[in-house]
Amino acid sequence: MVLEKYARMTTIFLIFFSCITFGFAQGTEPSVTAPDAVEAELDIHLILAGIRHYDRIVQSGEGECTYTVEQPRTSEAYITLKGAISFDSQHTRMDVDESISSENMRWPKTTMIVTTIGTWKITYNKKGEPSYQFRTEIGLDPINIWVDPRRWLRPLDKQDLPTYLKEQSFRILKVESFKDTLCYVIEKKRTLNDSSNQQEDVFERFWISPEHGFRYLKYERRYLRKRDSADGTIKKGTPSVLRDTLYYEKHAADVWFLKSGVSEGFWIDSEGTEHLKSRSTIKTENFTVNHNIPSKRFTVEIPDDALIHVGELRKKLSKTEFLERYGENRK
Repeated sequence: MVLEKYARMTTIFLIFFSCITFGFAQGTEPSVTAPDAVEAELDIHLILAGIRHYDRIVQSGEGECTYTVEQPRTSEAYITLKGAISFDSQHTRMDVDESISSENMRWPKTTMIVTTIGTWKITYNKKGEPSYQFRTEIGLDPINIWVDPRRWLRPLDKQDLPTYLKEQSFRILKVESFKDTLCYVIEKKRTLNDSSNQQEDVFERFWISPEHGFRYLKYERRYLRKRDSADGTIKKGTPSVLRDTLYYEKHAADVWFLKSGVSEGFWIDSEGTEHLKSRSTIKTENFTVNHNIPSKRFTVEIPDDALIHVGELRKKLSKTEFLERYGENRK
């Protein structure tokens, strides 16, 4: 069974390589040089090409998302954000309809629209009346970014996964089965220069599945804490782990998009037992990928009497003043 899975995965890899090489001959895709022994160890650059190829396939998407953050060590505290997202290659719109927490705190309904000239944030009071904020920085804010399922596909915001893997010199470590799927485990490894017996290697790994469009099914980073925890119970130098597990759904031919994900943080005691310290989840529903989204979906209609708070200016502008400064193009 394992040999059959390995053969199938290798076949997928070779078919992909053949397709992009053929595409280059047709002038549509860049060529990738095959390693000397594909069966023994496929070149990391071919994996990066596979990730880039399937990333480019996803041009647009629209659906519902639920994001939850939990802190088990603090009386089961949590925050849940529910909403809808639409995106194409240049724009993102997120409507967060419900935000609740374990303290029964609620935040107002919020719409964020990321355009080519900046980012809008529109909040609605209890009467449904909107207030407008604008900043020239392009991107969702730190909390809402995690409601966007695309954020879960890269380790650093505003940097795609292939770039990160290349810059951090990841290498193929082994082939391993994860959740009944054979994956290429790629690793960035560094050894701490410390003579203490308490110190161990730290590592960062991704489990890449060619069968799922070169998406990663698992991410794990082991590190030593740089400082004590806020309550002082977890000390500086304590081994810790960040572990993500992602699940995907296939849309049309060869289009894989995030269905759900779990990110968990642990600290490890002297016996090697992991203790959960944080947990966050993402879930998508009713998602459609690569369909036409009308441009109006990403357009902000500013009422004539609206005042717009501009972050960089730290003041409010009238509609006329805003258009004079930033122009008619608000898309």
